[in-house]
Amino acid sequence: MILAAHQPNFLPWLGYFGRMIQADRFIFLDHVQFERQNYQNRTLIKTTQGPRWITVPVAQRSWEESILEKRICEFGAPNGPCLAVGKLLYWLNWLNRHYLILNNRIWTH
Repeated sequence: MILAAHQPNFLPWLGYFGRMIQADRFIFLDHVQFERQNYQNRTLIKTTQGPRWITVPVAQRSWEESILEKRICEFGAPNGPCLAVGKLLYWLNWLNRHYLILNNRIWTH
């Protein structure tokens, strides 16, 4: 049995999903301490203007908070690129669902 564990990341890299697929069991380590300025609430993306960080703002209540205890900041909103990526992911999810439904209909008829 292959067991893999990793902390949750915001928009993880492709290898993260490869690790999930190869494992028989995958554990999200969300009970460990949240690391500021890490990939847990931000990620680096390529843009036409060069690399850019997109960040989901999180409330800072304590330095010892676990990832599981973190909350998205209520007084702030995700920055422009973050919102754009969210919209893109929502659209890709919609497209994927409809493609799978269409593909399933083609193969079952």
